[in-house]
Amino acid sequence: MGFTARTDDYLVPDRLLWQTLQERIANNFACMPEKMASTKIAFFDSFDWRLYNKQLLLMRRHNTYELCLLHDESPIVAQPWPSGTCPIFWWDFHDTELAQRLEKILDVRALVLCLKLSRQSQLLRILNRDEKTVLKVCLQRNVQESTADDAHSIQLLKLTAIRGYDDFLEKFKIFLKTLQLAPCTKHILENISQGRARKPGDYSSKMYLHLKPEQTAKSAVVVIYNHLHDMMKQNEVGIKADIDTEFLHDFRVAVRRTRSALTQIQLVLPRQLTQEFKVRFAALGKATSRLRDLDVFLLREKEYQAILPEALRPGLAPMFRGLIRERRREHKRLKVALESPEYETMLKEWLQAIRTLDTSSVNLECRNSDEPIANVSRQFIHKKYKQVLRVGKNLSSNSPDSDLHDLRIECKKLRYLLEFFRSLYDESEMAPLTRQLKQLQDNLGDFNDLGIQQANLKQMLDGVAPQSPNQTICAATIGGLIAVLHHRQRQLRMEFESTFAKFADRRNLALYEKLFRSPLRKRTS
Repeated sequence: MGFTARTDDYLVPDRLLWQTLQERIANNFACMPEKMASTKIAFFDSFDWRLYNKQLLLMRRHNTYELCLLHDESPIVAQPWPSGTCPIFWWDFHDTELAQRLEKILDVRALVLCLKLSRQSQLLRILNRDEKTVLKVCLQRNVQESTADDAHSIQLLKLTAIRGYDDFLEKFKIFLKTLQLAPCTKHILENISQGRARKPGDYSSKMYLHLKPEQTAKSAVVVIYNHLHDMMKQNEVGIKADIDTEFLHDFRVAVRRTRSALTQIQLVLPRQLTQEFKVRFAALGKATSRLRDLDVFLLREKEYQAILPEALRPGLAPMFRGLIRERRREHKRLKVALESPEYETMLKEWLQAIRTLDTSSVNLECRNSDEPIANVSRQFIHKKYKQVLRVGKNLSSNSPDSDLHDLRIECKKLRYLLEFFRSLYDESEMAPLTRQLKQLQDNLGDFNDLGIQQANLKQMLDGVAPQSPNQTICAATIGGLIAVLHHRQRQLRMEFESTFAKFADRRNLALYEKLFRSPLRKRTS
């Protein structure tokens, strides 16, 4: 008989010793024990838990990496790996099935170690009268590898059903009830939390806030600003250690969202405080800009190779070597800035300002502070989407590129407002609004990125030394890239009109009016 993939896990309390449990099982069932096995296991995921969110695990055991299902660790694909080395990105697995599967999920995110443990397993085969195996019972002890004296451990009893013998499975489950063993529905990653700084799902770059319509605007912005502050702090370590480029990206997004909230959620914070921190966060964002530009360039190396004629590809190597050198310098500069007393002081003062909001008194310049957030959020979103419409409708084929940049900024502000207050509205109605806005943002964002790339390439071209040995090929390569990117940018410009028309569609705008037109707003005849 074949084994099915069905497994059931039960949590075994530490007070119940293995020997005692085995004796109780042997007293009630005919069983055959197999040799105890011991192994070291390590679990990996991205910082933002992309595998876990897909109900997957990447685990290393016996010098093999296995992509497994989360609920039972059943392997999907395995890849042998030499001991003493650790892959960091999906491409480190080279041209393998594991690499292909990880690429779709991880993209540019690095693998980070989530948990290391020692596992002892004892398999018992439950037999029927014919001495056939009718159920597999595995006693498993998992001990977290930790420098702490109180390293946490978890004991599990894992049942694997045999096709055609469900009655034995049910009988064994009834027996487990007499032992008061509780079913375990969570993986070890979720169960072993003691002494660990991180827990599965504890970070996402997306805004998952839970605001209540009746809470005051003041208390709502405290939630928003605290969330964004935490996001900045969570990404600091990854930026300093240079683990992957998304730490800086998410850090910058948190800074931009904070600046946007300061600008758009009006009359909640004192004006002087708002102006002061708008300036300080703008300076912080600017300090990270060059490193992000370099990251984007370096991530596009293969793309640039693909779009260039083969004869021009050799010119990319010296260009990217120069970018790598500059990136090292820029990363070092930003690391020093993030470790500086000035930066720490700024965040401490910002956090203190947020925490004092709850105790501050309402005055005329903060007249929205005690208003229900449901009311003021509608006003903010309605005003911004009207502004997006006005700017977009005024664009024509003759409008300068800077006008599209202005619209991109307004769309980003609208997107942030929708993210901040999404929990206040019906998700089935918010989802199509954000999806349609994202399509417009993608068009404008790609258009802007191509413009930035061209400007940076032009700067590189101006900096090519006339007497350098690679001068001719480098200049030709950069010139070729500028031409291709310019062509792509023009295509996006031609697609803008139809993309904006979808955003400004009558049904889309009717939904904006339904959700966000304030009932307090005076209607004109």
